Amino acid sequence: MASQLSPETARDPRQAPKPSADGVKPWVAGIRQQPLWGHKKMSINLAVRTACALGLTMWWGDTAQAQSAFINLSNSSYSIFSANDDDSLSVTPGFTMVIDNIRSDTLWLNNNGNVTFGSALGQYTPESLSSIAVPIIAPFFADVDTRGIASDPVRYAIGSLEGRRAFVADWNGVGYYAAQSDKLNRFQLTLVDRSDTGAGNFDVYFSYDSIQWESGDASGATKGLGGTSAYVGYSIGSGQTVEIEGSGVNGAFLDGGPNSLAAQERLFYTIRNGQIQVADNDLLAELIELAHQSAINGDQRAAEDIRDPVAGSPTSAIQIAAGSDHDTFAMNAFDSTSRSTLAIQYGAYSGQGEDTEVYVLPLSHSFSFGEPDNTFSRIQVSLPVSYTKTDGKSSQAMSLGFGLPADIVRFDAESSPIAWTVTPSIRAGVVHSDDFDTGVLTFGTALSSSLGYAIDPYTRLIMGNTIGRYFAKDRSWINSSARYDYNLNHTILQNGLKIEADTEILKYPSTISAYVNITHISDDDTVIKNYREYGVAIKPDIGLSNDILKGLLLAVSWTDANDYRGGSINFSLPF
Repeated sequence: MASQLSPETARDPRQAPKPSADGVKPWVAGIRQQPLWGHKKMSINLAVRTACALGLTMWWGDTAQAQSAFINLSNSSYSIFSANDDDSLSVTPGFTMVIDNIRSDTLWLNNNGNVTFGSALGQYTPESLSSIAVPIIAPFFADVDTRGIASDPVRYAIGSLEGRRAFVADWNGVGYYAAQSDKLNRFQLTLVDRSDTGAGNFDVYFSYDSIQWESGDASGATKGLGGTSAYVGYSIGSGQTVEIEGSGVNGAFLDGGPNSLAAQERLFYTIRNGQIQVADNDLLAELIELAHQSAINGDQRAAEDIRDPVAGSPTSAIQIAAGSDHDTFAMNAFDSTSRSTLAIQYGAYSGQGEDTEVYVLPLSHSFSFGEPDNTFSRIQVSLPVSYTKTDGKSSQAMSLGFGLPADIVRFDAESSPIAWTVTPSIRAGVVHSDDFDTGVLTFGTALSSSLGYAIDPYTRLIMGNTIGRYFAKDRSWINSSARYDYNLNHTILQNGLKIEADTEILKYPSTISAYVNITHISDDDTVIKNYREYGVAIKPDIGLSNDILKGLLLAVSWTDANDYRGGSINFSLPF
């Protein structure tokens, strides 16, 4: 690694003092060992500073909506790294990191698109990361200058991601030297504590929305283009240096470039026992794969892509299967009829910059056996078949579930206004997607409780609760070349409350119901761990010959998971 030069001895043009906006040379060199808050290019007058502050206040509202690839932490609030050129800030992220066998409880947030450990880095012209004298993690090492009128300052926060301590730094709309903001870059660094896998372990995410410039004017650029272009990657000592393909190459990382960072959206890797887990020095292809693997985190998978067809969102295969268990076995306390039901469901959802459509064909049937008064007198079968399409990428899933309802308390209009059924169930299914190169088997077991209370002869209240354990096994167990590791397990808890009322619509006896379901997912990480569904349903008793349309149901629902929302229409017909 290159030796680190002191300010007084720096002569390399990469490290030498660069001229300020008015041509006056600063008194300190580019590399600094500590924060130098006094180093502000004073040629920017107070009027520009005031306009900058006002402009940032208005402009921030627009950028917040554009963070499609950015990771949002829980229990956090952002701090602002004041507008500057080459400054650094010491931050304590709240968890311990081990890098090259060195324990660190702090890091240096450097304005120029990187964090370092052990000391700050004010170097503004990038170079090969192997030449940096301190461990460095660089989502975009280049000459960031946030003093421009339209530039946002760097922001950082400490919070949690899926229950783990995390640190995030946002370069969300930053300009380049010298105080230029005609082009803006939007990128983010996230560090996540993974001490659950070993002391000092952590995960690293690079997220990108837009890269419009690649170097500063003091690095040979003209209007942010050309010159010595940015480097992306890490160097943590012991010869472990990785630079993403395109580092130092003019035009490579720009939007529309051959190695466009915004097109890759997110890069992910892990540090375990002080070392990067993957030793290959050309990680681009592997990092791109990891960027688009989503729901399963563990040590191998990113957890921030709702497109995952297996377990990324409420429209993924495991969530559809678990929802079928809950709807079939937990929300029908007063319905013990032996019959088949054919349903068609369409849903449209949006979140994290992705639009999803899902078509579900939920088939179900109830078989009666033995004496009707027995505790166990029927078997319920559900077969949801789904087709999901997210921004042009499609997947198909199917699962088969069997439930054995136990009627603990039977409803009797004369003697018991309560109906209580407990149903153990099992389920197996398959998920396939050519677009995601995915082939997965899914398995599940659940226990559902459906407790109903007849408020009066026309009104009923039903509380449904389901806890299930769901597994996925990817095709690597039969094909070692499978692209993704989908081995996972989830515990899914669903709680629902529904009120039904008998009434009359257009002279037909009908039942109107309103319900809310709350779902919580634990264990292996998914993008969305909690979501709520609100719905209303109408069931007119048209009562044609042979009861063909008796029990016809039309339902609409709305799903809300913070930044992921959508609605569905459900039409079902018993026969």
